[in-house]
Amino acid sequence: MPWHAKEIGGYLRTSQEAKDNCDIIRSMLENDGWTINAISGVCGNIGSEGVYNPWRYENDVVLTRAQCDYADTGYGMLGYTPVSKYIQVANQTIPGYDPHCLDVPGSPSDGEGQINFLIRNPNLYVYHPEYPLTLQEYKESTASPSYLAEVWLANYEMPLDPSATINDRKNEAVYWYEYFTGSPPPPPPPIIKPKKRFKWWMYLPNPMPF
Repeated sequence: MPWHAKEIGGYLRTSQEAKDNCDIIRSMLENDGWTINAISGVCGNIGSEGVYNPWRYENDVVLTRAQCDYADTGYGMLGYTPVSKYIQVANQTIPGYDPHCLDVPGSPSDGEGQINFLIRNPNLYVYHPEYPLTLQEYKESTASPSYLAEVWLANYEMPLDPSATINDRKNEAVYWYEYFTGSPPPPPPPIIKPKKRFKWWMYLPNPMPF
């Protein structure tokens, strides 16, 4: 199954191109020990980053190779920002690595390079107490894909304004889980409210016996 890529724009999640790309992502991550739930969380985020297109630049402004060394913009399905995080000489040994630049045409198989880059750089995932899953716990999680999309957004993508696309990412994750499995996802974890704590004087008799 070949990767699909184009210079600008993304792919609708219902398109064959998006499905083929996500099928390859699923295969690669499953081989690395990821659950379908966790993979769906990642794919849900890709829907708001590169929109399933490995060659996608932020705002569809395609850069030259020299511009990639210093530009403060994103590239790829996972929206690596700055672009030099991914497009750099040090990554040329990564299998599949072949990024597309305005003056140096790449290969659609750069999608493979991007997933291998994800697998090889676990330090890019940052544990936050609000979303208490280590990367290993995330990879092995069977929690709802919508929750895992939220965890991936907070611990990996880390945009300036998570609230802007969080619902879209969660909905995309549910879509991919249903596509991969043919079944509805498990429900998200219940919201546990802390028990109401009463002041000690509220337990005294009323009126007081003195």
